[in-house]
Amino acid sequence: MFGSVCRNHDGKEGAIAEWNVVKNISAAQKVFAAPWRSFTITPLDTCGVIRLDGTRYAAIRNSKDTLIRTVMENYRIWASNVGVTLDEVNKRTSILYDTVAVYLAFSTRYLSMKNMNVRVTDDGFTVQDEHARPAQVALDWIDLPAYYDFLTACLLR
Repeated sequence: MFGSVCRNHDGKEGAIAEWNVVKNISAAQKVFAAPWRSFTITPLDTCGVIRLDGTRYAAIRNSKDTLIRTVMENYRIWASNVGVTLDEVNKRTSILYDTVAVYLAFSTRYLSMKNMNVRVTDDGFTVQDEHARPAQVALDWIDLPAYYDFLTACLLR
């Protein structure tokens, strides 16, 4: 989970200097410049839209599984400390960024991947640059509802 190429949180148009990059720009630049055989990222373009709601979220929220109940309790505690209302907690998840990074460790089935030469600028933006090293970038979703179904099923397993 890294960067923002064309869109940012909740699918808003326009790249931003993403939090993980901005917290240590020089380290991010080193990651992108390193001589990896290959590397793959999910920028906010794809991971910044992942929120479960509706019947999918209700199934998780109402689960009797001890681990899920503990996660939900922690979500409520976190939300109360960052100004998220209980009404919002009852309607949907926060953005589940890292679920896409984990998914990319074994599949790209529901994602549109693009081989791009990318680097991190000195002000923390992730940009295309023909002289940069190539990366596989998850730029868009081919079937977001199918991913939501997959994620929900995994969480309820």
